Amino acid sequence: DGGGITFTIGALREGESGVAGFRAVGMMKQNGEGERSFTAVWDLKAGVLKGFVVGEALGAWRTGAIGGGALRLMTRPDAARLLLLGAGRQAETQLRAACPVRPDLKRIEVFSRRADRNVAFAERMSATLGREIVPVASVRAAVEEADIVI
Repeated sequence: DGGGITFTIGALREGESGVAGFRAVGMMKQNGEGERSFTAVWDLKAGVLKGFVVGEALGAWRTGAIGGGALRLMTRPDAARLLLLGAGRQAETQLRAACPVRPDLKRIEVFSRRADRNVAFAERMSATLGREIVPVASVRAAVEEADIVI
C-alpha cells in the first residue's frame, strides 16, 4: 500500500465575518518520508487567502493550543510549579501555550530520558520564552513537587 490522501474542510462564521479552510494530508510512503500536509485559510468576507501552512507544524501547534485551554480550565490559577515530560516538538508547543495561561509560575522544569535533549531543550526554551526552564534528572522527585504535569 502506497498510502493515501486525507482531505478535511471547515468554516467558522460569526456575524458577517468568518473564515474557511481546508487541510490535505498525504500519506505517501513511497519516498520514505511519511506524512506531508498543507493547510489554507480564506477570509470569507473579503474573499482572499489569509494564510497557507506547509508541513506538520500546524498539528503540533493545534495540540499545544488545546493543552493551553485545558490548563486554563483544569489547573489552579495559583499553581507555582510546572513539569514538562518530554523535550520534543509537542513539548515546545505545550510549553508555549502554558506560559501565557499561567504567567505566574515560579518554576518550570523539563524531564527527558535523554540528558542531552533535556539540557538543550531547557536552554533553547529559556532563551525563546525569556523564562528559566530547569532540566531535571529525576522524574519521580519532580512529579511529587509539581502542581501541573504535562
